[in-house]
Formats: sequence, C-alpha cells, structure tokens
Amino acid sequence: MKKLLVGLCAVFICTIAIAHSIEWYVDNTLYQTTTCNSGDNITPPTAPEKYGYTFDRWDGYKSLEYIESTGTQYIDTGIKGNNNLRVVFNLEFVSGGEQWVLGVKRGNERVYVYQISNTRTGYIGYGTFLATGFEENYGVKKEYEVVLNKGQQELYVNGVLKYNNAIDSNITTNANMTLFALDADGNMQGYAYAKLYSMSIWQNNTMVRNFIPAKRNSNNAVGMYDTVSQTFFTNAGTGEFIAGPEVGGL
Repeated sequence: MKKLLVGLCAVFICTIAIAHSIEWYVDNTLYQTTTCNSGDNITPPTAPEKYGYTFDRWDGYKSLEYIESTGTQYIDTGIKGNNNLRVVFNLEFVSGGEQWVLGVKRGNERVYVYQISNTRTGYIGYGTFLATGFEENYGVKKEYEVVLNKGQQELYVNGVLKYNNAIDSNITTNANMTLFALDADGNMQGYAYAKLYSMSIWQNNTMVRNFIPAKRNSNNAVGMYDTVSQTFFTNAGTGEFIAGPEVGGL
C-alpha cells in the first residue's frame, strides 16, 4: 500500500482575554477542540488515521498584514459569480495600468469586481454592462465594497457611494472567479500589482469566503486563508506572492 502524506492545520481562536480554544482540523473538518489559558503548554491530539495515508504533522499558519501580487500570481477562489454578489476588500494598488482584482468571463457571462486603468478610472461590471465615471489614485490603501443585487450594482469606496446603476443581466457563471487577475475565457489577463489586506465574498447574503493574508508554517507558502471553508488558497500562477509583516497566528 502506497503511503501518502497529509498536512493538517490548527486554528487558534481567542474567546476571552485569557482563555483560548484551539480547533484542530483534518481534511477541513473539525477533529478536536482544546481549551487552554494563555501561557499553557499545548498537547496535540492523537494523530488521526486514514486508510492509504500516513500522518505527517499538525500544521498551522501565521496571519500577515497583507500579501502583495507582482503581476504573475492569482488565486482560484472556487466561487462562481452571480447576480447576488457582494465583495468587501481592503486593497492598495502599487502601480497603474489595467488591473483586475476579482472576476471571470465566459463569452457574455462575465462578472468584474474592480479594475484600474491607465487613466486611473475605476470599473465594475456585470453581464455585458460596464460602469465608469470616478477616479481613484493608486498607492493608497482603501476599502472597496461592490454590491451586485439582482437588477442593481453599487460601488462604495471607504464607505462612500461612488456609483450605482441598474443592470439587466441575470447570470450565474459556470467558471470560478479568480483573485488578482481575470480569467477571460480560460486565459489569465489583467494581473494586479496590489497589496490585499482582506477580502470577504457574499453570495445571496451568505458569506462564502473570508480571506485573511497568511503564511503556512511548514513551508512558508504565502496565500489567503479562508476562515469559512478552513482552507488555505495558494498561488495558481507563477512566481511568488510577497508576504507582508506577520501580525499573529491563525
């Protein structure tokens, strides 16, 4: 029988000032919860067993202030776009040029979340509709919120409504949205040069992704950790993300 290695993660959650609960996950399913106080020595759970696999280690992650893309990296979010999409993200573009933060396009089925062009004009779009009309300078961290709600789309920057318009499209894409670039009919384009501090994605008022910049302890891989699916999403492109400063454990 061939033995395979499996990596597992421990997620640390502070519940009150000094008490903590440690959640141990196996295959993205809660395996055991340990309660402790600050400063306690932690004994890991008994190693799980799975036919055909050999347990490797309990793995963990460090949260980062941000991860930075340099024009060749992207992440497959595993989420398809539709007409009930809400995305909130804290981001800083580090250069100009046409760039996509999140999106997917299959013919006329397309969902764009944000773009910055050479004229520093922001874009959001859904279906065949494209909205323009406001300017955003790059090099500044800002919070963006894009809301696609059936027949309406809105864009907020730092809590201020910048654009809203009616849309006609009623589309659910059959391909996943990609982060840091646009998957356009299977070809990646518009790679972003940006620092991403956080991103949450909502579908039909349900949070489906809550991305936190993170680094895996075992091999220092940099990506986004999703607290909803308890999954670490790594670079699907080339090169490597730049890790921002470490800010704590996950």
